[in-house]
Amino acid sequence: MPEILAALLPQQAYLLIGHSDGGSIALLHAAQRPPLLQAIVTEAAHVFVEPVTLDGIRLADRAYADGKLKGLQKYHGDKTGQIFKAWSDTWLLPAFADWNIEAGLPHIACPALVMQGIDDQYGTPAQVDAIIAGIAKGNAAPAHKAMLADCGHSPHQEQPQAVLDLMRDFVAPHISAPSA
Repeated sequence: MPEILAALLPQQAYLLIGHSDGGSIALLHAAQRPPLLQAIVTEAAHVFVEPVTLDGIRLADRAYADGKLKGLQKYHGDKTGQIFKAWSDTWLLPAFADWNIEAGLPHIACPALVMQGIDDQYGTPAQVDAIIAGIAKGNAAPAHKAMLADCGHSPHQEQPQAVLDLMRDFVAPHISAPSA
């Protein structure tokens, strides 16, 4: 990620927003303390494996096998099956059951907004609580928790206005406006 960001945003401050595994990637990146990273926003990020996560992935795997997730093709085209199976098979590997990135959280030195739907089918509030507590251990950055009611795993799709409002309110004090 550092190389991609350097190529896309050379010497520019940036904010990362990540959903689900992308939120976990944003946390891992922030833990490296990149100097131009101003803040992160995560939606439904994972920092450890939970039974509910695996149960949700098994259900998604069955739905995919039954042809119920054809809408994914608009995002992934001909590689939809390959990408879906790489995701589901990795999470379901017995060796992946101990995956955990909590040790890196105290290294995060930028502000964080940590969002999750209360009804997330892939994670419990324990994920958010672990992220907030982990960042707090480092005492270097504020971390804000936002649990969205009537919302599952995709807050940006299920509660778009609430997510935009939370992001706007969070980002405003942390990001300076570009110079004229």
